[in-house]
Amino acid sequence: MAAIQSIHISGYQERLEPKAHTVYQIDVRGHVRSWSIWRRYLEFDDLHVELVKGVGSPPPAPLPPKHKYSILRSHNDPALLEERKSGLETYLRVIINAKEDKWREAFAFKEFLEVPIGQQQQGGVFGGPPTQFTLTSWLDEHQELQSRLQDVCADINKREALSDQGNVGASHKSNVSAKQKLAVAHGARSHLNDE
Repeated sequence: MAAIQSIHISGYQERLEPKAHTVYQIDVRGHVRSWSIWRRYLEFDDLHVELVKGVGSPPPAPLPPKHKYSILRSHNDPALLEERKSGLETYLRVIINAKEDKWREAFAFKEFLEVPIGQQQQGGVFGGPPTQFTLTSWLDEHQELQSRLQDVCADINKREALSDQGNVGASHKSNVSAKQKLAVAHGARSHLNDE
């Protein structure tokens, strides 16, 4: 998916129609333009099923699990929504930055992100290998890499704080998140070094 330079889930919103549900705002940045789309968890789940069926194997990152709600946690619990938002963003970023392009090149994935048809063959670290970087595109890719590394540092700091508080489970989740983001950043860095 050559058009994608970066992807970020910037927020979520409660919708009441047809029945109460949460949608996530996905901000996509390409070489020429940026756009935002709204997707609910059910659509991510459908995408995952289509990718497994169409490609023959699951994407390299797991889809965050569905949560069972209880009296203590509702579907609009901010902690639950933030956790899911982070997991969904990691899911999309890992697909975009995977060494193999079979998931990001799948029609279902392009349709999910509403990639403009004319934008699908341009190249870029976060969307596939470019034929050649321009100075501007290399700097854009470098800036995106720096942003990803800042996310890794934030997760590591969060892990340390949670560990100091004795919250082993949450500390482990932050550690796993940091490792996943670091793996994605490492792949992108190697592409930038090749240029």
